[in-house]
Amino acid sequence: MASYNDPKKVRKDNIWLYAQNKPSLIIKDLEKYGVPAEDALQILLARGVCKWLAARRDLIHTKDAWKEQIRQCHEEILKLKGAGDFKALNKARGRLEALNVCRQQVRAICKSERWRVPDFDGKAAELLKRLEK
Repeated sequence: MASYNDPKKVRKDNIWLYAQNKPSLIIKDLEKYGVPAEDALQILLARGVCKWLAARRDLIHTKDAWKEQIRQCHEEILKLKGAGDFKALNKARGRLEALNVCRQQVRAICKSERWRVPDFDGKAAELLKRLEK
């Protein structure tokens, strides 16, 4: 049985069992190979890894905020139906549709496959193929 604390044992079929999305996890892993924590953090900062992990969290918070706006939009639509204000009702329906589309797109990004590398990094793609064998 694989130890889910050892990222060198990760496979496509067990990747979801590993904790993720924290620079401190990467730093802890690199320390096992003699990379000092401060050096590891500087590397992660320099390469934009910390930024993108933070951006992912920002996307999740945005998605959750949109969910609340969608809930409020539903309430507004019910009130507008009762009031007979069809211009405002159509505007609210359009806003609801736009929020739903945006939220679903961000949700798909946040829940995308973990066993992947960026499409513009050929070297990483080669390494990933080797891991799959």
